[in-house]
Amino acid sequence: MNAIEKKYAVSRIEDLASTVRNSINNRSRVEPLNKKQMIKLLQTGKVNAKKNSDISYYGTCIYSLFDWTPFLFIPELSDKQANIKKAKLAADVQETKDAIMLGDNNIALEFINKFAGRCKKL
Repeated sequence: MNAIEKKYAVSRIEDLASTVRNSINNRSRVEPLNKKQMIKLLQTGKVNAKKNSDISYYGTCIYSLFDWTPFLFIPELSDKQANIKKAKLAADVQETKDAIMLGDNNIALEFINKFAGRCKKL
């Protein structure tokens, strides 16, 4: 592989890794409720007050008096699971880059294809 081909192959790996990393981040993010959604839940009586809440402690932050957890988007991955997947991804990226930079064309192509296959599983 010449320098231009290596640069292209590495950029391809980095683009794919970025896409996978974004997917992992999206699958591990908790989506907060916006104020409009909170008001609608309060008006319809679907949200329950927390038990043993100290009203004087919360002051004007009355939304803290209610239990919103049943209405939050539950992430597919926990933070720990997401971090493990991202660490595996980083190791795979480095291994593939090394194969591209240090191996011949056949080895580099083999590693690129293996990397793409492993990314689908993350």
